Amino acid sequence: MTAFKIKAAIDQLLIDNAHGEFQVFTSSLRVDDAVNVEKCPHVSTLLSGGNFSNNRRLNGPRTANNTLRIIFVAGAKAEIDLGVMDDPLSTQDQKSEAMLAAECAEPIARRKAEKLCSRLYKIIMSRSNKELAGENPNLTVTGYEIGEFPKKGSIVQSGGVINATFDTTEYAGGLEPVPATAPIADIKLDLSADISGETIDSALQGVIIEGAE
Repeated sequence: MTAFKIKAAIDQLLIDNAHGEFQVFTSSLRVDDAVNVEKCPHVSTLLSGGNFSNNRRLNGPRTANNTLRIIFVAGAKAEIDLGVMDDPLSTQDQKSEAMLAAECAEPIARRKAEKLCSRLYKIIMSRSNKELAGENPNLTVTGYEIGEFPKKGSIVQSGGVINATFDTTEYAGGLEPVPATAPIADIKLDLSADISGETIDSALQGVIIEGAE
């Protein structure tokens, strides 16, 4: 189906435009390790389905409106002045001040996720990226969601989903239907003789039929 070709082209589009800001993981390669996510945000795509037009022709073409989900996640740890914490000459008051000044991980992860969402939106909606796999599928972002993920150790994760749609033309088969043909059997029965060569008439000779005079 053309929809899967477009999905693969979108994966490649994101890979080509990542520039080290995020990593793209296809369905055949996915890593959810929190440490890696904290180092570099992760992005993946999912073709969740499509709706066909009401065209009931057997072999198409039929227009399909497809739904794509772009899933992204970023991670962060609390930022603290480790120089003060690791300095053996730091007083307890100085260490307490450094801890109070530390920024919690949640807002850091949230800012990363929002920045990533904006970046992905610009890539998808750029006019220069409208042609995919030799098609112009009218790829359009229809909405997005951002939220926090379960905390993994000291790393807080934040991310979300960008919902997009695109159109494709799908064919169910060949351009012309191929009729099914049943094999023709030419069978001739010779009832004039049995295996011994005796004819049906001669076989009946000498047979006594009850009631016959």
